[in-house]
Amino acid sequence: ACCATQGTASLLQAFSLRTGKPIQTLEGKGGSAVGAVHHNHNGSLMAAATEDGLVQMFDLRSSSTIMEWDAHKGPTTAVLFSSDETSVFSAGVDGLVKEWSAHMPGKELSKFEIRRDRRPDTVIDTVDLALSPDGKHLIVSDGLDSSAFIFPTVVSFHQKRSGKS
Repeated sequence: ACCATQGTASLLQAFSLRTGKPIQTLEGKGGSAVGAVHHNHNGSLMAAATEDGLVQMFDLRSSSTIMEWDAHKGPTTAVLFSSDETSVFSAGVDGLVKEWSAHMPGKELSKFEIRRDRRPDTVIDTVDLALSPDGKHLIVSDGLDSSAFIFPTVVSFHQKRSGKS
């Protein structure tokens, strides 16, 4: 996928690897560029992180935006579906990593701050988000100094409360 902005909309285009020609165009709201995307397990949904702090969710079957919400103060740098696809994780230059409901736009399920013994004006440049194989932990990598952080997910909290492991 590649992105471009036009007027007050963000455009995402998917290209054929065989022909190099555009095969699908998605239009998001806002005039900000998309910096990261992640597909769900079967490729029917896509979450996008924008430079103006939004997370947008697209239905790829209908090429439409199905929800969006303000996620971060400043650019959202990474986005990821949870393993059970009931939540979406996002990270931003505000130093926060958040878990959101994938069914209720803007419903924050958990939030973690990447703490640093640095000047307060240091920008957190999250490079990637990944889940442990069991979905219980979120791994956050940082491009600033190659740090990695591990946080529990809402899935692990629910499993602890129900007695599952």
